[in-house]
Amino acid sequence: MAYLIFVLIVFLYSGISIFRLIQLKEYFFPSIFAHFDYPSSYFIFFKRTELILWILWVLFVLFAILGISFQITDFWLVPLFIILIILIIKRKEQLKLINYTPKAIFILFVASLINYRLLQYGEGNITVALILLTTSFQFCVYLFSTYLANIITKLYAIILYKKAEKKISDWLNENKNRKVIGITGSYGKTSTKEILAQLLSKKYEVLKSPQRLNAEIGLSQFILNTNLEDYEIIILEMGARKTGEVETMVNIFHPKIAFLTGLAPQHLATFGSLENVIKGEGLEIFKEIIPDGLAFLNGANELVAKIYEELNVKQKYLYASEKGQFYSKNEIFTLEGTNFDFIYPEGVISLRTNLVGRHFLENLIGALACSYILGINPEELKEEIQNIKLLPHQFEVVKRESPVIIDDSYNANLVGIKRALEFFLQIPLSYRIVFFAGILELGVETPNIYYSLIQDFKKMDKIILTFKDYTEIFLEEIYGKVVIYNNEDINEILKDYPLQETGILILGRIPSKLLEAIRNL
Repeated sequence: MAYLIFVLIVFLYSGISIFRLIQLKEYFFPSIFAHFDYPSSYFIFFKRTELILWILWVLFVLFAILGISFQITDFWLVPLFIILIILIIKRKEQLKLINYTPKAIFILFVASLINYRLLQYGEGNITVALILLTTSFQFCVYLFSTYLANIITKLYAIILYKKAEKKISDWLNENKNRKVIGITGSYGKTSTKEILAQLLSKKYEVLKSPQRLNAEIGLSQFILNTNLEDYEIIILEMGARKTGEVETMVNIFHPKIAFLTGLAPQHLATFGSLENVIKGEGLEIFKEIIPDGLAFLNGANELVAKIYEELNVKQKYLYASEKGQFYSKNEIFTLEGTNFDFIYPEGVISLRTNLVGRHFLENLIGALACSYILGINPEELKEEIQNIKLLPHQFEVVKRESPVIIDDSYNANLVGIKRALEFFLQIPLSYRIVFFAGILELGVETPNIYYSLIQDFKKMDKIILTFKDYTEIFLEEIYGKVVIYNNEDINEILKDYPLQETGILILGRIPSKLLEAIRNL
């Protein structure tokens, strides 16, 4: 009984933080290791309590050499149980954050079994117990457990993919007018999917993948759990963190219409290079549409425009560029929405949308282009584009005055940040304050990409950074305007700025309590 309680203590003391990291990285080893591209990530292995455990271990090893040993026995039950209760109370919030899926439960079980057996083999010796408590050892235990879980997941995935592929193929073969649309890119996937689904719903029965679902297993499960018979078009967002993932999804879902929304140095730590990003998030989506499918490419992005020129597809369309067939002119951007002239093969039409910012206008132009090719004239969509609903935190205008608040915390990428800052500068404000959470998984390129943003950030009045790594770049280059967030009250941060003259822009996933406080101003 004492061993079992101690194993639970090990999980709550050091295992839970490691498992949360692994789960946040979706059990994906390149993402887990990419986490340690940032110097502050190593703190979990060198915090004070960790060092105390190693000092105690050395001390008890010396005792053992002198013939003095200590074992965990049932005599320890009461103090161990008290420690367990204290840790449960202390880790209550972290326990709630765990997503208890079958895979998670398997990993937790295997890790606990390993710890239990090691404690048994060590006959409860205190030196073994101290090693088990260390974060560094638990990191190894949970990595091994995750590795085993990933092997099982891959075997499960093979079966899952075949079932999903058969269901999609049967659905397509039953009616030749049915279509699967695949959307990929480094940014703009989710908003393009949301906009396109709403526009195509004017004429078709449309099914779209849920909020953040864009990987092979999740999309396959979604297809298998959905009755497809009532739908004419399925729109799937296809994300990737390494080459081959989009190609796998193409092989499963057979999209004959493909969108490439943009390419940027995103997930460099897992892709390995920008060239791999171009291949994985750029070229793989077109595998099954060459040469007879439909391709829509965002010409506002130079890398995508180059792919368009070389793409061997009969029906390919470049949008959001004057070199293409569909683009906008005479744009007027405000906090209430955007007025613009839409140029398309039949001519020009003046339109208004509730969408804010140039980056979302690009996605709307792409959606209008696809809708037109599929038989919906832009004239028919005037009402729809004035009532587009995006997901929360996607460049969401929370308040239009006292202060202006724009929440773009859904995700952070290089292009999106530049476009957001560009729009923010156009708003007539006396003071502009930016909360920036950094960009994840950029690997060794992180400093260079942060340097590329400096000129844009210099135009702001105050920048609050909610991350620790590479902040010296901002502190050195934008001296006097940059503050490192340290759990200060939002009113304290804003005390020198009259709210009626101030705008706040949130970039990336800042701490949830801070986000809530800003949105409630």
